[in-house]
Amino acid sequence: MKKLSTFLALAVLLALVVPAGAGWVDLTTNFQAAGFSGNMSLITDTSTGTLYGIQGNAIRSYDASTDAWTDLMASTYGGATAYTRSYYVGGNFYLKDNGAFVQVYDIANDSWSKTDMPVAPSGGYAHQQGSTYDTQNGLLHCMQTIFPAGGGEVYAVASLDVATGFWSSVTEYAWPTGYAHYGASQSVTVGTVNYIGDATGQNLSMKMYDFNSAPTVFPEGTTARTATGDVGDNLSQVWSNQFEALIGTDIYVTGGDLSRVFAVYHTTTDKWEVLDDQIRTSGAYRNHSSAAVGSVVYVQSGGTFYAYDTIPEPATMSLLVIGGVGLLIRRRRS
Repeated sequence: MKKLSTFLALAVLLALVVPAGAGWVDLTTNFQAAGFSGNMSLITDTSTGTLYGIQGNAIRSYDASTDAWTDLMASTYGGATAYTRSYYVGGNFYLKDNGAFVQVYDIANDSWSKTDMPVAPSGGYAHQQGSTYDTQNGLLHCMQTIFPAGGGEVYAVASLDVATGFWSSVTEYAWPTGYAHYGASQSVTVGTVNYIGDATGQNLSMKMYDFNSAPTVFPEGTTARTATGDVGDNLSQVWSNQFEALIGTDIYVTGGDLSRVFAVYHTTTDKWEVLDDQIRTSGAYRNHSSAAVGSVVYVQSGGTFYAYDTIPEPATMSLLVIGGVGLLIRRRRS
């Protein structure tokens, strides 16, 4: 009977004292007050669990306990735009956008540096076609489009060794044949496998690239795909410009390009789960980013900023406890 009383007390405490979760939480007010307006990149220092926002030349750290942003050293190299893809590696943030260079932010020293991509044989670079970090070999693969003087389109890839600062030579592919498109979404890596978002009609999927067993020249061998997830009419415009936020082995996908996609891909079971509608704001065309801290997914869409806690809300947990109490009562009566 004593155990039963304890369960009941816990259920009452959770149901009455702890407020229920609210799904998406709007954090836009302080976000805009700090100076953010969109066209930016959210990124997490996974060693400390600190969220950062980079917009233009400005970089700010976020304190979730007070919903406050702190200004840090501004970049002199362009900062972040709507096309920036960012990665945390060994105390640094690596940013790659449309420019043919990588910006590096040293978190401990609050300082910036820049390293230029090597010259491509076919001429000057145009816009980027994505980037991804190779966790197995310590390489940041950067992909750019080139429009040669003689016409046509070329896809170029060069890889930065983050430990030495040296670049590989440029590998070029004809567009759009061969391996000429890995994807422009923000990618994440689970174990040795890199995942990058894609979409066809109403179906989400991901391309997979195993850095442990794939060919040595990235992005060759990128035909492997995950299972697909049907998001119904949530996908209002078909682009592969999604953003992925990693929590454990689960990848939470939010859709840029005016879509309302919010789904999770479970890498251990190769299954998709459509969650809640993503907060949708006008004018958010490719103006979108996301990152995770702990169990919370943070999403910037246009000039708005929201958080979504992925763990069961307290009210749901209290119901589970009450359900357990009911089961104990039935067992005692039987």
